[in-house]
Amino acid sequence: MKYPNVSKGIKKIYAAEIISIFATITAIGAGIMSAVIYVGEQKNGSLDGLEIEALAATILIAAAAVLYVVGFILNLVGIIKASKDEASFKNAFMFTILGIVASVLSVVLASIDVAASFTDIFIDLAGLFVTIFVIQGIVRISESLHREDMVKKGRKILTATVIGYCIGTGLSLFSSVFTTTGITGSIAAILSVCASLFTLVVYLIYLSYLGRTRVMLDK
Repeated sequence: MKYPNVSKGIKKIYAAEIISIFATITAIGAGIMSAVIYVGEQKNGSLDGLEIEALAATILIAAAAVLYVVGFILNLVGIIKASKDEASFKNAFMFTILGIVASVLSVVLASIDVAASFTDIFIDLAGLFVTIFVIQGIVRISESLHREDMVKKGRKILTATVIGYCIGTGLSLFSSVFTTTGITGSIAAILSVCASLFTLVVYLIYLSYLGRTRVMLDK
């Protein structure tokens, strides 16, 4: 095995992404349960008879939080491990730290709208650059292993990831500048759904790429 640290690191990053998916599903479940509780409270005027739903929502929220934390830590450990063999992962680590700092500032400055908006943008950018440098690291490793198929795929995913981010940012600006009612609102909603689907497809391809990288590095 030529790159043992990258191999171990990518496995952890891949596992972290899977855990994050479960965390998101759990969070969605918590949201559904919260909606059920809200509807029930509005209908009955109280939370009587909704104890089981409330307990389920609490458990799901706690489970989602734990899964997100575990996934984040595992991803961080994977990036640190991989950085011992490839410099691109060091950049990914740097932006991960910057993302953490921005997240803390976002909480501290939550009452200041302009500052909170800037920190949210920076958090998104930091996440984007983490993904970019992880893919770049894999591409460079693939080049040294003469895996042209993985190099080409990685570059395509890199381009699609940046395009997805630009589309999402553009739609956010569109919604903030123009009135999102009537035909404009309908157009914005349709474009938003399309952008979300595009981002989801790119993410799934990226996840598959991480899986293929694990196999490549095990050989």
